[in-house]
Amino acid sequence: MYTAHYTIAATDGIYSASAYGSIGLEQPDPDNIIPFAELTKDLVIGWVQEKLGGDEKVEEIEAALQAQLDEQAAPTKAQGMPWG
Repeated sequence: MYTAHYTIAATDGIYSASAYGSIGLEQPDPDNIIPFAELTKDLVIGWVQEKLGGDEKVEEIEAALQAQLDEQAAPTKAQGMPWG
């Protein structure tokens, strides 16, 4: 088994949010192995997105990151005492 580590990041120019994880990728059939030097960013991103659950799951992650950006821009929660 192979492991791919990924980070999905979002920013609105002021605030940023990200999600990090790792997924296992099955070992390919020996007849279909792509040499490491020939792997492309788009190919590996496609594999990761597929293992995450496809476009729908990626959209859920992106929506969660947007919610984090929204919370940073207009907080709905606070800690501590409201007075100094």
